[in-house]
Amino acid sequence: MFEINTINNKGINRGKTLKSSMHFNDFEKRLLNIDMDISKFSSYFGIARSTIYGWKRENKLIIPLYIEKIIDLLEVKNQLRDGIEKLHKTNSYEVKKLYEINTQEPIKKRKVKK
Repeated sequence: MFEINTINNKGINRGKTLKSSMHFNDFEKRLLNIDMDISKFSSYFGIARSTIYGWKRENKLIIPLYIEKIIDLLEVKNQLRDGIEKLHKTNSYEVKKLYEINTQEPIKKRKVKK
């Protein structure tokens, strides 16, 4: 994940992050797909917005690789959340139908408050 850049004045190797092949426009589109914008992303992960906008320089490939991996994980998290919600809806419907069949009572519907 890091490549050795130079040795700093204390004699310690300074790591340089690897860059991904993702452009800044792709980064913004993927953020919007996971219901985030740059402000929310920066506050959630503690990365300054000025740093994020610094990646935009002349559309070069300068998005760090770890940011691309974070976005991949956020996309997987959203897919899992959507799948769980879908399963919950189908299972709750099936449970209500089974209750209705077994007890011979209609399901009581809640009144929606306005």
